[in-house]
Amino acid sequence: KSLIQGIIMRNSILGLLALMALANTAAAQLVVSGVIDGPLAGGVPKAVEVYVVTDIADLSIYGLGSANNGGGSDGEEFTFPAVAANAGDFIYVASQANGFTTFFGFDANYISGATSINGDDAIELFKNGSVIDVFGDINVDGNGEPWEYLDGWAYRVDGTGPDGSTFALGNWTFSGPNALDGETTNATAATPFPLGTYAAAVGDVAPRVSSTTPADGATDVAEDADIEISFSEAVTVFDTWFDITCDDSGAHTGTVTSGDNKTYVIDPEADFVAGDSCTVTVFAAQVEDQDLSPDNMVEDFSFSFSVPLPPPLVFIHDIQGAGNSSPYNGQAVTVVGIVTGDFQDGDADERSNLRGFYVQEEDSDADADPLTSEGIFVFDGSAPLDLNVGDQVRVTGTATEFFGETQISASQVEIIGTGSVSVTAVALPAAGVVFANNEYIPDLEQYEGMLVTFPDLLTVTELFNLDRFGELLLAQGGRFEQFTNNNAPGAAGLLAHQQDIASRSIMLDDGLTIQNPDPIRYPNPGLPNLVGASVRAGDSVVGLTGNIRYSRGSGGSGDETYRLMPTVEPVFVVDNPRPASAPNVGGSLRVASFNVLNYFTTLDGSGAICGPAMDQGCRGADNQDEFDRQQAKLVTALLALDADVVGLVELENNSAASLQSIVDGLNDVAGVGSYDLIDTGTIGIDVIRVGLVYQTGSVTPFGGHAILDSSVDPNFIDTENRPALAQSFQEIATAGVFTVAVNHLKSKGSPCDGIGDPDAGDGQGNCNGTRTDAAVALVDWLATDPTGSGDTDFLIMGDLNAYTREDPVMAIEAAGYTNLLETLVGEDAYSFLFDGQVGTLDHALSSVDLTGQVSGAAA
Repeated sequence: KSLIQGIIMRNSILGLLALMALANTAAAQLVVSGVIDGPLAGGVPKAVEVYVVTDIADLSIYGLGSANNGGGSDGEEFTFPAVAANAGDFIYVASQANGFTTFFGFDANYISGATSINGDDAIELFKNGSVIDVFGDINVDGNGEPWEYLDGWAYRVDGTGPDGSTFALGNWTFSGPNALDGETTNATAATPFPLGTYAAAVGDVAPRVSSTTPADGATDVAEDADIEISFSEAVTVFDTWFDITCDDSGAHTGTVTSGDNKTYVIDPEADFVAGDSCTVTVFAAQVEDQDLSPDNMVEDFSFSFSVPLPPPLVFIHDIQGAGNSSPYNGQAVTVVGIVTGDFQDGDADERSNLRGFYVQEEDSDADADPLTSEGIFVFDGSAPLDLNVGDQVRVTGTATEFFGETQISASQVEIIGTGSVSVTAVALPAAGVVFANNEYIPDLEQYEGMLVTFPDLLTVTELFNLDRFGELLLAQGGRFEQFTNNNAPGAAGLLAHQQDIASRSIMLDDGLTIQNPDPIRYPNPGLPNLVGASVRAGDSVVGLTGNIRYSRGSGGSGDETYRLMPTVEPVFVVDNPRPASAPNVGGSLRVASFNVLNYFTTLDGSGAICGPAMDQGCRGADNQDEFDRQQAKLVTALLALDADVVGLVELENNSAASLQSIVDGLNDVAGVGSYDLIDTGTIGIDVIRVGLVYQTGSVTPFGGHAILDSSVDPNFIDTENRPALAQSFQEIATAGVFTVAVNHLKSKGSPCDGIGDPDAGDGQGNCNGTRTDAAVALVDWLATDPTGSGDTDFLIMGDLNAYTREDPVMAIEAAGYTNLLETLVGEDAYSFLFDGQVGTLDHALSSVDLTGQVSGAAA
């Protein structure tokens, strides 16, 4: 009996203590709800969040103090001003203003050094000089303690506090130290400070509306906007607990589409209308909190917003204007037009992702000015509307210039009907050209954004970016030729040539912004890994139809020009089929020059260093798979050519290793000993060199090889040109002797300004003098019979990096050599395609005595 009485008495005491704690909480007006030590420079924001439990008439009876590094209380260091505070308010006291605003997006209520806390410091809340709440142990350095919040935060558990002067660890939750490291704003943080979420103990306060969307007084609300109402705590709503009334559209009912008892999203049954002024009222009697002792809201709550009128309708041709940029640039506009091209994400074939569409005025709305376009691109990237070509739409947004293209960045798109527009025929050459991004392009500004068709036959002239960016350059009037291939160099002629090319060109784009598309779009339905399935330069297309766009390249290629974004799939005609076999040039021996395109046996991906001095980067295959593929293609091509002597260009300059690798590959197929090489070892100082291989059954080397470099003739600058290689051969069947000189002269791309040989602007590019001096040195050297052949049959071959009418080639011809491609094939011969233009950089020139013995030539 005594034991039972003792238990009863003890439980009664515990019950009394619980009631006292509840009474203290109920009487509390203010509580520390959160602390933060931020991640920005200087460790900001450093701040304390305080929650107002009940209305306070005079806040100045309260204050804050910090206890740093376990040093005990410093007393009240900050006193609140003599102002009132309302129940449910959150008050923020920060050590510094800018960091708090930057991190949270709003200003702190007060700034005080009392909150200069470092994540291991305690905070005290005072009332009339006495501590009524505390975070942390004021006598203990928090570093390493469970309550440490370095570069993080601590937040009070709902319904707890104030705790008096004794820290209650169980009443807090923590982010953990360094949880905010690297974050820039609370909104984007992985573990954000739970700003303004503390709820007081059960039965403390009545619920209230804490926030709304739209905010009270908002003036930019969309016609189809939803309403969001958030309460200070979980509530139950009854019957018709809200009302929506608008001046223009009248009363609205609505459906609650989601809600978590604190936040309710309401979808009005009908859209608002432009110019509406609306008020939403929450009825206090119909909102009750979910406490043990439920309370209704104290009074009704109302907020208002308005829906702006759209900007007045503007004609698209007025936005486009007669110039290159829009007179409406940066202004809000509304247009009505017909969708002519849909290039949004997720279209039917998933092959367009420009994140927008083209819209064009109906024919009746077009103006009579041929310089103003009737079409425009609409960027609708955030939440694109599902559209179809032929939809009539009303678009509201901002007119902008995006990399030179006039666009509308849409804020609202509505389908209001259907319609059609006429397709505009565009004839090339264009009426004019413009100079943009350091090159000439066709002036098609008057068609920008419009639906057009090109009735002419257009020829593929460049496909360098087809695999990476999905681009093809097309031309009216056939393929382009390099200016100096059949014209004497000259600045005036070059300019006219460039302008002619620009006027006849149009870039065909694939409508994608991604790089390396898979599959490649052209030819339709995508380029598979099948022989004969590719588009080739020289192929053609008729009736190309789509929208004209000006851009730097959908995939980022950087070529700013006018592009056609096709709305009808182009169908290409094969006008330039790949040769099935090597051309027949007649004669008893074949001699070939072949550029092996950086054939390196040292793998680039290995991190190795290449070059004779092992001081240059490697250029070849990155890995063994790439090398095997490169070698297999090279061996296949060389065997198909079936040349008796082959001069190779762009071999790795690693003694005989690269050349031996090719010979081994040839002999693996043709039979052991079928091919051999001229072992020259390393030649010169460049990372690449020239070399020679031959068929042992038809020719044999006659004497040793010879090298032309600066040591032989100072005019042959071997720091720019690769040294030339000469070797005499004897035909086994006839004992006839001839000499092949393989060359790779200085390129046009990199400059020779350091040796006084800049680009003269006449079409011959950089280093023309350097190449010309090398050409003269070459014919002078051959005249000395450097291999000791005793025969004047000389054949100059290889990459001279000079087109047919340029000085180096003309210098060799002036010495009596015959340009075999030009003579036996004609002016249309070419060995190289660059920048959409063909020309001959790789040559075969024969000496006087050899020319009569040549039966044919081909590239």
